[in-house]
Amino acid sequence: MPTSGDAIQDLEDSKKAFEDECAAASGATLLKLLLSIQHIADEVGAQEASLLAASTYVPQTDPFKAVTADAKAFVATMNSIKAAFGALGTVASAIDRILTYIK
Repeated sequence: MPTSGDAIQDLEDSKKAFEDECAAASGATLLKLLLSIQHIADEVGAQEASLLAASTYVPQTDPFKAVTADAKAFVATMNSIKAAFGALGTVASAIDRILTYIK
């Protein structure tokens, strides 16, 4: 199990990868990237607020709790972004890291 510190770093790195692609994206893909960035920022904020850096990672927001409808929608969004940016290794890698945190 990753620690909250590990998760925060992975999510921040993934968020940066998405932010770096925003200028090249448009339409529905841009909206999906922006929504994903917001979900990630919310999750990082919740993790940082709880100061659990030495504890096992536990999802704090609905998009990261696999049993919720928000999580299922977020996974679908991630897969859609991955399909749209399939040739870009950094985005695919960021998505793969994010999906490991949806439990």
